[in-house]
Amino acid sequence: MSKQVFFLGSTGGQGGSPFEDGPIPNDVHVIGWTIRHGEYVNSVQLSYSNGKNSQQHGGNSGDLHQYMLGKGEVIEVLYGKSGIYVDKLIIKTNVQSYIYGGEGGSSDYSFQIPQGSELVGFFGRSGIYVDALGAIHRKL
Repeated sequence: MSKQVFFLGSTGGQGGSPFEDGPIPNDVHVIGWTIRHGEYVNSVQLSYSNGKNSQQHGGNSGDLHQYMLGKGEVIEVLYGKSGIYVDKLIIKTNVQSYIYGGEGGSSDYSFQIPQGSELVGFFGRSGIYVDALGAIHRKL
């Protein structure tokens, strides 16, 4: 049986189509991400310890950035700015922060992954950009 998941957010607009990662098996963990960005966050995708990736949410334009978590590195907070799209996404780990997107957005957001939990996916809305974004987490 899969562990219960919890949702944080979401932030952004109402455009695009809804998405939700999961279900993620209990023994599978996030090990990295792929993000495309420019003025906005164009797409998000997570990489998992079983060698699979989540679906890419958003479009194929913008600068491509891939990151794999280091040994002992964990995602602690997702934060940034949004308006009708997710303008900026900052992924803060226990090691450093990784910044994607532009400087726009009228609203600040912050999704703290609770102590003793881990990020396992994203949910929200996307089209050619990430229109709305939230975090899915579960207890370790």
